[in-house]
Amino acid sequence: MRRLLLFLALSACWCRAALPLQVEAGPDKDSLILRWANLPETEKSLLIVATSSGPSGAGLVPFAQNKTGSTLFLPFQADRILLIRPAEQPRISLRTFNGFGLAPETANPAEVTLAKGKDSGWELRIPRTWAATNGTLRVAAALKDLAANSGWGRVVDSTDPYLSPGENDRYLTHYLAFPLPPPGSREPAAS
Repeated sequence: MRRLLLFLALSACWCRAALPLQVEAGPDKDSLILRWANLPETEKSLLIVATSSGPSGAGLVPFAQNKTGSTLFLPFQADRILLIRPAEQPRISLRTFNGFGLAPETANPAEVTLAKGKDSGWELRIPRTWAATNGTLRVAAALKDLAANSGWGRVVDSTDPYLSPGENDRYLTHYLAFPLPPPGSREPAAS
């Protein structure tokens, strides 16, 4: 009986729900929509979204107290890292890999928009060119509560089903890969 209870407890940890994400074709042929269900709308929540299109990029989101929190190690080399604060007035900043490291943040980049979507969720519009040349968009995302741990944050959820929520440095070991939906399609891409 003890073994059965231990197995069930461990299974629950390994099979936890992950941050739901859908990818759809954007309203024009050059964009994609990343769609999340309702996220907490607090001033201190931070959604970190990393995309990868090739073998070069950053392997982590650098740490910064009250800004990104503890280090978040990524499952791929990211060319773009978005920091999104989904509050009443959402704020977006973008860091891109410049061949040597991450460039300084660009606040509210013109090519990226965030808006309220269906069912009180969020829709993030990004350029289709962020995908890899093989027609696949690789994404990893984590939601942090930056009010926790004296501004170093606490991971609340992520797209990695194997990452347990918690404080301190965290390692995303899995990412989502979406084949690009054809322009004009309204069907979500399968991951």
